[in-house]
Amino acid sequence: MPVGEIGLNYATALMESLRSPDEVGRAAADLRAFRDLMHDLPSLRRVLEHPGWSPEQRRKILDEVFDKADFQPTTRRFLAIVVEKRRIREFPRMEEAFRRLRDARENVTEAEVVSAVPVDEAAKAQWEEALRRLTDKKVRVRYRTDSSLIGGALTRVGSVVYDGSVRKQLERIRGVLLDESMETRS
Repeated sequence: MPVGEIGLNYATALMESLRSPDEVGRAAADLRAFRDLMHDLPSLRRVLEHPGWSPEQRRKILDEVFDKADFQPTTRRFLAIVVEKRRIREFPRMEEAFRRLRDARENVTEAEVVSAVPVDEAAKAQWEEALRRLTDKKVRVRYRTDSSLIGGALTRVGSVVYDGSVRKQLERIRGVLLDESMETRS
């Protein structure tokens, strides 16, 4: 999902209001919890963005959510402003932008490893170490399987794809063989 300017502006404001790495981690957890809550209770989102509810009514509902969820004060103020400014529809982009800002601050990048078979824990550790050395960053790796792969793996780090699949290797061999057969015909 594209972050958008509004999402980035709000996320930046929240990030700048946090003083310690612990507060940043807590805010990230609070935002995830709020995102999950809105997903699990679609009526909450509808109430918080409905124009028929007064700002006081929306704030009271939000305070009840905060009390049950035990959000930190900075996150509470942030979400209250989001609701007050009627930006609840932008919240998913704010949460995503905040996650990206946190990753940049902590020198973390995301990667995805797609393999033909599930990757065991020992191999995961090897993948993560290799990707850490390659990127010179901490790496958060998502693993998934794709039965259409014959073997090997595809790895994506940002917009760069490293294709070590058997299918790709066979395509390369085929290309070399076709080039050689063309040369022998000439």
